[in-house]
Amino acid sequence: MNIPVVVIIATSKRRTRLLLERALPSVFRQQAVNPECIYIVDDNNCEREYEAIVRGAEKVREVCFAEMFPQGIPDDWFRVRVIRNHRTQGHSGSGAWNTGAEAAFRAHNGSSAKYLAILDDDDEWYPSYLSACYRLSQQGKKPAAAVVTSFHRKTVDKAELARVSADDLTIDSFLIGNPGWQGSNTFIDITVFWQAGGFDESMRSTLDRDLAVRVLECCELRDLAVVVNQQPLWCHHTDGRDRVTLCSASKRQGLDQFYRKYSARMSSQVFEQSLERASRLFGYLYEPVSREPCMDIQWRSFRNEAPVRLLIGVTSSCARNVREQMLSLTAQINAEPQFSGYCHYVVLTNGVNEDEIQQAVSELTCDLFCTRVITLQEQGHSRFRFPYRDIYASEELHKKSIAHSRTLLQFFCWEMTQREDGPEYVLILDDDLLFETLALQDGQLITQKLDFLGKIAKLGRESTADMLVSAYSDAPALPFYSSIRTQLLDTYYSLHEFLGCNAAVSTGNSHCYQLSVLSTRDDYYYDLSSSRSDHLESPVLWQNANTPGHAVSLGDLLADIAHLNNEANITRPLLATHQQWAELNGQPSFRRGGIALYRNLGLLVEVPNLAPLMSITGSGGHSRRSDFISAIYMTEIAGKSVELVSLPLRHHRRQQNKPCDLSAMKLANDIIGLCFYRVFREFCRNPDIAEDGLRASFSGLVEQYLVSMRVNNLRAEQLVMLIEDLLVCAHLSHEGSDPVVAGQIRRARLDMAQFRSEHLTEKFSSQVGEIRKFIESFDVFEQVVRIYGVFNHQSPQMWRLCNQAGALSQLCVNDDLMRLQDKSFTGTGT
Repeated sequence: MNIPVVVIIATSKRRTRLLLERALPSVFRQQAVNPECIYIVDDNNCEREYEAIVRGAEKVREVCFAEMFPQGIPDDWFRVRVIRNHRTQGHSGSGAWNTGAEAAFRAHNGSSAKYLAILDDDDEWYPSYLSACYRLSQQGKKPAAAVVTSFHRKTVDKAELARVSADDLTIDSFLIGNPGWQGSNTFIDITVFWQAGGFDESMRSTLDRDLAVRVLECCELRDLAVVVNQQPLWCHHTDGRDRVTLCSASKRQGLDQFYRKYSARMSSQVFEQSLERASRLFGYLYEPVSREPCMDIQWRSFRNEAPVRLLIGVTSSCARNVREQMLSLTAQINAEPQFSGYCHYVVLTNGVNEDEIQQAVSELTCDLFCTRVITLQEQGHSRFRFPYRDIYASEELHKKSIAHSRTLLQFFCWEMTQREDGPEYVLILDDDLLFETLALQDGQLITQKLDFLGKIAKLGRESTADMLVSAYSDAPALPFYSSIRTQLLDTYYSLHEFLGCNAAVSTGNSHCYQLSVLSTRDDYYYDLSSSRSDHLESPVLWQNANTPGHAVSLGDLLADIAHLNNEANITRPLLATHQQWAELNGQPSFRRGGIALYRNLGLLVEVPNLAPLMSITGSGGHSRRSDFISAIYMTEIAGKSVELVSLPLRHHRRQQNKPCDLSAMKLANDIIGLCFYRVFREFCRNPDIAEDGLRASFSGLVEQYLVSMRVNNLRAEQLVMLIEDLLVCAHLSHEGSDPVVAGQIRRARLDMAQFRSEHLTEKFSSQVGEIRKFIESFDVFEQVVRIYGVFNHQSPQMWRLCNQAGALSQLCVNDDLMRLQDKSFTGTGT
């Protein structure tokens, strides 16, 4: 009987012999069933071991079914696929199991329930295990989230029965210990698995208990059942090394993480029982997180740097952003007064709010720096001078793409640098950045003022790079949907921290611990990261980034939840460090974002910002990541140097963000941008790459992003339900005793209901098909060749044009619109 079950075996520590002699044959001996697929996930990180697994698995399959199929085994009979673990490696199989579950989900069309059956490489199933699990999953009155089966525990010298009881499968039971849910008896609905978040890849042990708690949360909210099979139908082999007097490093790390996640929701009795068991079995001693010692952090001063003539250019359609940025720049120059009169602030308008932007600039113009607004009219008059006008001919000036806006801004900035006593350096910024930074000190978030202009001057003089780029602080520069899952995860666990019944261990100390540890890791805020996945179920407890330096409170957290509806990140900020700030030497990078300092001014006009068109006619507009694409061209083809340094201006989305479009077209546009720059870089490094190979690479990336987005959406929906349920309970408990807090909770409930209806309904799932259609209509190879051709054929022409600076300067003089009110740019401020 064919059954909708996928088997996942994770193998590691070069235990290939056990896999081939014990675990895999036990799968092939399953009676009366034929699973959809058997994924063997190699977690060894060794090519020789991988090849041995591939050869060995096929040989075992041939031997096991030779008698049944003397003429040859059908391809779909106990089909085996050996895949590599592309997620977290070496964490007790968590990344490997999730890799297999992800592969199964990719193949799942959602038309019927599909189950995952997990097996350790050193355990074995008895012949009726799969058939019994599947039969039980179909028989209950409630849909079965999982089936948990009793087992024999076998050591070197004895075997004992470990019977699982349905009465013991409660959240409190798993908070105390493990009543029998192991890796090898995890038979679970694939949708529930991902609604629960999968295995937490940050944990080196205690994975089964952690997953069980989250699955049981799903069952409580969705009226699902965990079915128990009392009959022992598998064997867990152990040599006793998992129970030692002294706690191993892996066991300690797993238990530490487990208590950080769940101690706040444990009653005092449950907490004591849990610690007693951990001490008795593993020699574990609980140590509460201690506050980091106060340190007198010294941020390197650049206050005495001589000033340079600096042009700051932004594109904007938002007067509020421009106003906040100009106020921030004013404060910065007041703090570094030697730069008074040396800076020029230029805004190129885009959109329909030009009058408001002009008014804001006019109101805030002062003697500290010069200002200029490049209006739509002026942009139109410049078209005959703009060397890339043909590329963007299909776009209306008031609806320019990011690529078009930045390229046009760079052109105007370049023209200004060609004047006598023009700017020495050009800083291109996003309009929602502030001249301050967010940092962590003494366990609290703080707003730190730094000598940004002084460091820019020093970098300008001493760096040898053509362009310097920097990451932000505070909110990452990502579409909000790419961090929804982790934002909701942090919100849920943070609410438990404030509302938990075990106040003795749910203090703010763990807040600073998680943030200080995790914030140093790349992509810890990014749900769609291709470089890490150990952060997705590891909560980072909320801190008050809205008013840094203030003590955290439940009311502040509840108020911050409202910002999620404006698609502003409220947890996992990017943090500046004094060590990074002090460093002047940059690292090679192509990841240009919203902070780019041009030392080589010719690059402003030599290298446009190019992005793929959603259709060749231009009707679909340009995609994202034109900044990365231009930097890739600079570094891979033009031989220019782009370096990453620390100029961590603050990206404060709470103040400045507003909801954005989440249509299928917008999501398809973003996905194309995310995938395109990767294949474009591959093409730049190897222009002779086969067309089919490049298309396959792009399709693989697209599919990976779509699967990740679907999985994250399932988890996000579950987290919203959990948050809403937690807020309902909290409201009931505070309604009579604390009406102020009860009102704040009521408001947060409304905020979450709005968030669910606007972001996490069935909308995304229904959009996947439409997103695919948009992407399928996109010709990646044609766009790669188009952009590569523009760079290689037009850019040399631009270089020749740069050598005729005198001629271009004459054009500028003849254009009355280019005459600035400040007749000279000498840095005197007059």
